[in-house]
Amino acid sequence: MSKLKVALDLIPEKIQGLVKDYAEDLEKAWMKKEDTEDLTVSFSAKFSVKQGKNTCEVGISFVPEKINDKSNFTWDDKQEKLPLKKGGKKIE
Repeated sequence: MSKLKVALDLIPEKIQGLVKDYAEDLEKAWMKKEDTEDLTVSFSAKFSVKQGKNTCEVGISFVPEKINDKSNFTWDDKQEKLPLKKGGKKIE
């Protein structure tokens, strides 16, 4: 198993959390921009070891009103992904 597998599996969920947290700000930024302008939203993931724990910091950044936020989580290389069920069916 890859040492990053668990973290890589969790990154989309953490990014979705940031998008949800900033959905209103993203909508405002979209409405404020000129028709000829783009709205660029950047996501990042930074892996490190802090205090002996594997750590991943995911981030979101966008303008026009500079928004830049990050969220950290730790993981264990030995942790297996839990099989979750939705409507009685296993989610892959």
